[in-house]
Amino acid sequence: MLTLADTIVLRALYLLTVLAAGGAGLIMVFTPALAARKLFYDAVKVDVYLRLLGAFQLSLGLLAVIGLVWPAQMAALLLVQLGAMVIWVVAGAVPAILTGKRETALLFMTIAFTVWSLAIAFLFPFAAVFG
Repeated sequence: MLTLADTIVLRALYLLTVLAAGGAGLIMVFTPALAARKLFYDAVKVDVYLRLLGAFQLSLGLLAVIGLVWPAQMAALLLVQLGAMVIWVVAGAVPAILTGKRETALLFMTIAFTVWSLAIAFLFPFAAVFG
């Protein structure tokens, strides 16, 4: 059973997901040219794949709204985020950086995804959710 502190932590993580992933997803889906310019510093081209990424991010943000109401039941959503970001950093960002790619968007997203992954990993109440 979740304590009040666990519930507050989970709701804070969901709220940040709504704002960050949901907000970025909205921009990528509905104004992809703006997303390419402002979120990715013109490092990506506007195409169907940008909107696909946006749809995934927007779905995370929308599902996180449910997590604000039922934090324990939606805990898997945060673990999906954690897994996706760790895989992207390890399999995508690190190899790109090691081969000399130093675009601002890549570096920014790598730092942001690493910080968010660490936040989920350290703040997520594993024992309360799965215990």
